[in-house]
Amino acid sequence: MEKVVSRQELASCLKQLAAASLLVLSIQGPGNEIVTSIRSLGSVAEIIEHPHLDLPDGAYVVKYEPGDEEEQDSQDPIIKDYAAVWTAQFKLARGPVTGGYSQLLEALSNYEYVVNVTRESYGVVGHMLVALPEDPVALAELKEILSDYSLWFAVPDETGELHPGNMRPGRGIDIGIDRMFNALRAKR
Repeated sequence: MEKVVSRQELASCLKQLAAASLLVLSIQGPGNEIVTSIRSLGSVAEIIEHPHLDLPDGAYVVKYEPGDEEEQDSQDPIIKDYAAVWTAQFKLARGPVTGGYSQLLEALSNYEYVVNVTRESYGVVGHMLVALPEDPVALAELKEILSDYSLWFAVPDETGELHPGNMRPGRGIDIGIDRMFNALRAKR
C-alpha cells in the first residue's frame, strides 16, 4: 500500500497508521530516504517531528504492508531516550570511499533507530536518532559503536537534553582516509 503526503502531513499519517500493525515501512521524500528499525509507528511519528531530523518540505511517499498485530508497540518515545548521530560516506576524488555510514548501520543492526539519509552523487549524508538501551553495558557498547563510525554524536545527560556540551566527535570520517594515508606511506 502507498500514500503520498506533504511534509506537514507526514507525522499525522504515521500516527494514523500506528493504529494498524505494519510489517514494512519506507518513506521517500525530495532527496531524502528515511530508514527505520523502530517497530512503533507512534515512536517514528514523534521522532520525525523532532528538529534533529530537519526534513525538507515536499511530497513524501509512505509505503507500508500490514503485519502481525502482536508486534505493535504502543509506547510513545521520549527524546531523552535517544542518541543523536551524524554520519556520512563518500568517494574521494583520488582515494577510497571514506566515512562510516555503512559500518554504522551494520553495527546498529541490534538497535532501534531512525535515519534520515540524503543521497548525492558523491555519497550519502545522514543524521539519526538511536534508542538508548537501559542496560549500562549495552549503553557503553552503543557509545563505542557511535564513537567508531559516526561523524558526531550526542547522548543526553542527566537533564535529558541534547546540547553542545554532550556532543562528541566520532571517528567515522577516518574510515578510508587512514587506508589512503597508509597506502601512500607504503609507496614511499
